Amino acid sequence: MNNTCEWNDNSYENTEQNYLFREQVMYKNMKKLLADTTKTYYGQFGRMHIARYVQNENEYYNYRSFITRLMDNDTTLKSGITAVALVYSDERKEYPKDKDDWGKFASSFSNNKAPLLTGIDSVNYPEIAKKYDYALLFKDEKSFDTYSNDFIDLKDIGTLEAGLIFNSNPGMSYINEKLGSNYPQSLLLLHLRICVLADNNLYFNFGGFYGVNTPKREINDSVFIKFGKSSLYSNLGYNFYIGKRIVIAPYAGIGIDFAHLSYTLFKNIQDSVSYSRAAIHKKYSNNAFIVNTGLNIKIFPTENYFLTAECNYSYDLSNKSWIYNKHQQIVNFPEYSHTGLYYMLGMGFTIH
Repeated sequence: MNNTCEWNDNSYENTEQNYLFREQVMYKNMKKLLADTTKTYYGQFGRMHIARYVQNENEYYNYRSFITRLMDNDTTLKSGITAVALVYSDERKEYPKDKDDWGKFASSFSNNKAPLLTGIDSVNYPEIAKKYDYALLFKDEKSFDTYSNDFIDLKDIGTLEAGLIFNSNPGMSYINEKLGSNYPQSLLLLHLRICVLADNNLYFNFGGFYGVNTPKREINDSVFIKFGKSSLYSNLGYNFYIGKRIVIAPYAGIGIDFAHLSYTLFKNIQDSVSYSRAAIHKKYSNNAFIVNTGLNIKIFPTENYFLTAECNYSYDLSNKSWIYNKHQQIVNFPEYSHTGLYYMLGMGFTIH
């Protein structure tokens, strides 16, 4: 409010003071933001506002941008500020290459496909190189607006996703063989995961899944079985961006898989006068450390929501044995391995 009043009181509009006043206000506001050294800021300004060097061109003399003022005030910011100049191909027309550095610079990329991020040749364009660290080339301002609104930028955010996992589970074949059952060798599991990005490419995720394969199954009229599985894991991965809406992410990690099996054995008891059926209930567990690797694909119909598909291979590092009463190893029961392939379909959204 004070800045607006000063602007109106001094009639800065359409005067030389206009530029100086604006730059000073931007400098003061940015200085306040940068006082918090725990945060990183990204902003878009006109090229003159972010020049890292005093400007003497056209009608300007000794013009100091708010970036220059910040670096003069705190020399440590010289290595902490990155200035990227937006350059449009149609500047070849606006600034003829034989009269202006920007026209000449834009013309040097006439055979390149936009958008293009590039360093700046300090030999051929020394004045531009002094002011900016990089240049980002677009066809025109309209194409930049379309691209920036469309681009999926995951920097400084994470994702939360949920889905269903199909697990090809060959470990169940050992149980079928021992018990004479036809238990399905696959699992359908509910999956939940949160992903935290260290930067725009490197990420960590933490997640888990849970599922009970089928209702109880009767085997030879003497046994009921109910089987379930869950997991907790953490992975390290890397995002590769394909176009504007697809992210492909290979990863590897570790985790703990949990399997639980409710085993009920029915015994017929008969004497000379009566007949009864007794049930013996047992709960077995099979927990294992696993290592895993996989490939995740995300497709973003919008900036904030995505569909995801994944293929994962996990390897069981345990002894494959079942445990009874939390510590007693079962020696007369078939082994179970968590090794197998996992296929996941799901959806999620980005979080700030």
